[in-house]
Amino acid sequence: MFRYLLFDLDGTILDTNEIIFRSFEYTLKVHLDYDIQRQEILKIFGEPLFKQMTYFNPKLAKAMCQTYREYYAKHSKELTRVFPGVKKVLAHLKLHNIPMGIVTNKSRKFAEMALHDFQLHPFFDFLIGGDEVKNAKPDPEAIIKGMKLLKANPKETLMIGDSPLDLDAAKRAGIKSALVGWNIFPKERFIGNPPDFYLVQMTDLLQILNLDAA
Repeated sequence: MFRYLLFDLDGTILDTNEIIFRSFEYTLKVHLDYDIQRQEILKIFGEPLFKQMTYFNPKLAKAMCQTYREYYAKHSKELTRVFPGVKKVLAHLKLHNIPMGIVTNKSRKFAEMALHDFQLHPFFDFLIGGDEVKNAKPDPEAIIKGMKLLKANPKETLMIGDSPLDLDAAKRAGIKSALVGWNIFPKERFIGNPPDFYLVQMTDLLQILNLDAA
């Protein structure tokens, strides 16, 4: 029985795919005059921003991060939405006093902004941003830090995410994982590291926890 829940943010709770794609497209056009294809962006989805930018141009990575963040901040609210059914399930879990935290590779500033924009912050006990750990996912550091904050037993902790990075981090932290069915990644990205659970919709999480439907 799971008593503690750790969630990824982008692609799991929030549909940020469009704002991420557009921010990359704008940034790479401005700095490199490069019309990047979305499939190329998808290959680095979920990784820390600076690391992503170094793939394209290490010397310009810092400036590119700044351009990306400026565009993202300006357009994020209009191009982001909460995935269907997620908020209702989070409210139901909160009603049952399930301790929950966010473990994301997104910077704390932008993760907090998103949680407040969509009134999601009351559901979570803490947020760990990618800039608050030395090693971002797939390293298990953030998950281990989250479990310490919750005083959680690994056997009673479940990581819910959308990417191979989430599954890898959970496995390395010694906890079970649940993959959301609305993830954007091709199925072959999960070969060799399948999740312990698969959520077709967020209400499936309640069944895993043996809770009544929301």
